[in-house]
Amino acid sequence: AIGISCGGPLDSKKGIIMSPPNLPGWDNVEIVRLFKERYGVKTVLQNDANACAMAEWKFGAGKGCDNMIFLTFGTGLGAGLILGGRLYSGTNDNAGEVGHIRLDKFGPVGYGKSGSFEGFCSGGGIAQLGYTMALSSLEKGKCPLYFKEGMKEAEVTAATIAEAAGKGDK
Repeated sequence: AIGISCGGPLDSKKGIIMSPPNLPGWDNVEIVRLFKERYGVKTVLQNDANACAMAEWKFGAGKGCDNMIFLTFGTGLGAGLILGGRLYSGTNDNAGEVGHIRLDKFGPVGYGKSGSFEGFCSGGGIAQLGYTMALSSLEKGKCPLYFKEGMKEAEVTAATIAEAAGKGDK
């Protein structure tokens, strides 16, 4: 058997990846069918946060729990939910997609939503926020370690911001 996990949106019942923001061009890809045809074995698809929640619940810190949440922080922000001793994925595989909650009217963009939880917590959102904060700092005559005057937004990353923070840059 083959198990595939991927960030959403997706349809785990039909085995289709439906345009996740970190996989441009993956629009309604019938990944389960493609793998079944290629390898001839049972294949299933699950949201990455849900797959991680299941693994943690079965084998990790969540073992023995009836209710738990597993949060993913990466290119996006998601959650896998174990409720009443079962994986809860919701009506259309969107339960736990906490990254889409809007925390503020303005802020970094996550999955097309300015000020979303994902915008503030994802790697891309942290980079956006860092770029904006760097420009603001330059106006005050200061420059963060991760930034050089004239840098483009795409040149600032969560990794360079984390590295600067590790060196004491507030």
